[in-house]
Amino acid sequence: METNTGTRDMQDNGGNGENQKLIHCVTVNEAGESRPRYIELRLFNLWKFLMEQKHGMTVNDPCLCLWVPREEYQRKRNLFDHGGEAAAVDRIELILFDERRRFSSEIIRFVPTKDTQRMLRILRANAESHLNDTQVIDMRQDAGFAIRQYAHTESGALELELHVSS
Repeated sequence: METNTGTRDMQDNGGNGENQKLIHCVTVNEAGESRPRYIELRLFNLWKFLMEQKHGMTVNDPCLCLWVPREEYQRKRNLFDHGGEAAAVDRIELILFDERRRFSSEIIRFVPTKDTQRMLRILRANAESHLNDTQVIDMRQDAGFAIRQYAHTESGALELELHVSS
């Protein structure tokens, strides 16, 4: 059981997350360092604007992906293998609950599996630095895969691209 100012340990939810449409892209900072990013489709335009205007980054090679939990990917691997390249990507959910106001908010990030532990440390440290005595943190992690199903075309549109073997 957790206390009002406590945190619950990050857990692997065993693939209980839902499929999610993401944009995979690569950010390049002013020092020329590049990093892959996975951003929820509904947030991408705002996120891209902030990265470019506030942080001075460039956002390259946007590509539509479908994130699926690891267990679903494994069950339907034959199907997903026809959809395009798959990358190991974890879904991290940070939930802040304010018991006094009876209100919760959540932050969801999708990160390459190799970067998950670093992102968990960053999110936990940032959240704990803003906690008051009536707030609780819950962190969850779902292992999964981001499957590229769409290709960015020169016209700027995203079009469906299916890879079906004969």
